[in-house]
Order: sequence, then C-alpha cells, then structure tokens
Amino acid sequence: MGPDTAVSEGYLFRHPLREQMNLKHPLVRLADLINWDRLGT
Repeated sequence: MGPDTAVSEGYLFRHPLREQMNLKHPLVRLADLINWDRLGT
C-alpha cells in the first residue's frame, strides 16, 4: 500500500503552494476576500 514511488519531502516545496492549489476552490476564493492585515491588529 502507499505510493508506488517515493517522493522526497523537498519535492513538495519546489513550487509555490499557490501553484499547487485549485485557485477556483471556494475556500481559496474566500481567503482572497478577507482583509488579513486588519485581522492582525
């Protein structure tokens, strides 16, 4: 069981996370609408 080929941990971080995500997913779209700077203060 498990993956047929071993994937090194470094491979996950070769591309920016944003390139690996579905940018049309509702939660991703919602995150773009939130004013994160305002929440930090």
